[in-house]
Amino acid sequence: SRWVLLIANLLQAIVNWLFIRGDLAGTFGFFFGSCILWSLQTQLALQIIANRLGLVIVDKRRVKIMKISLLIVGIIIISVACIWIPARLTQEEPFVRINEIWDRMEKIIYLLVDLTLNAIFLRKVRRELIAGGLTKYWLLFNCNVAAVSISLSMDILIIVMMSLPNPFLYAITHPVAYSVKLVIEMMMADLISTIVRQPHQLLSRSDV
Repeated sequence: SRWVLLIANLLQAIVNWLFIRGDLAGTFGFFFGSCILWSLQTQLALQIIANRLGLVIVDKRRVKIMKISLLIVGIIIISVACIWIPARLTQEEPFVRINEIWDRMEKIIYLLVDLTLNAIFLRKVRRELIAGGLTKYWLLFNCNVAAVSISLSMDILIIVMMSLPNPFLYAITHPVAYSVKLVIEMMMADLISTIVRQPHQLLSRSDV
């Protein structure tokens, strides 16, 4: 998943840059390809977060249901693409106005899902690991708080960029934002692996 997300980020960065330079025409194929890359980025980023969350959830059936439910975000993105592509190709007022609203709504929904998944992870670490006396997980908790702040700031950046005069410029931030998210998840995976190998430092619940 990480390598696919990395490749999708690189491809979108290159394609978007060529489009803005005027080396690529705004054809149906171009916008359709952009939507595919965009869908891969959002879905893979959420699944990677879900994998991290799965490490602290004992009931693996719940993890599976959670991952499947995240496909709803993919369905929402497909619905956005059905409006976004005609809006870019035809520039007709009804498509443009609907796209301005629905595209922003999709970004806000993604931000809320991102926030929810990370909030559940933090809650699990705090209540089930740290509260159980495993104080070594404080480092994971604190680092994840910082990581969530950066990750959500990337989501907010994309939404803010949508208000620029050129409606396509915000797409440039997509590969940047999701590359940052990928780096964060790789760092978190390494941190979890390191902490798990450390000896336990148990404290009573009253000391936590």
